[in-house]
Amino acid sequence: MKAVEPLLFKFTERGTTSHDVAAIGACTGNTSPHIGLLDYVEPLELLSRLKLDLPNEGKGLDGVLAIVQRVLDNSANTWHPGFMDKLYASTNAIGVVSELILATLNTNVCLDICLNRSS
Repeated sequence: MKAVEPLLFKFTERGTTSHDVAAIGACTGNTSPHIGLLDYVEPLELLSRLKLDLPNEGKGLDGVLAIVQRVLDNSANTWHPGFMDKLYASTNAIGVVSELILATLNTNVCLDICLNRSS
């Protein structure tokens, strides 16, 4: 968890601070209101970027972090204030905290494994 935190914090920060288009445009010349929201590429290019082929050998923590980083780099940043979809908009910190708490407390999988071991 500690190893993934910096990647997630950087991702959410990029979404919440990149919407100042005037400031970014003055530095980069890019005045798109979608800066930080999504770097769209065609599906085949996305497949190439993600490199989702399974390796023959495990890659350890570094391999997991590399995959997480590639997924974040190629995902819509739902923390961006311009993010909106059909029935929902961007998330917020309390939503993420609530989700983490619920995932931590959800012991259904553990109970299922424990019950199957005892039989």
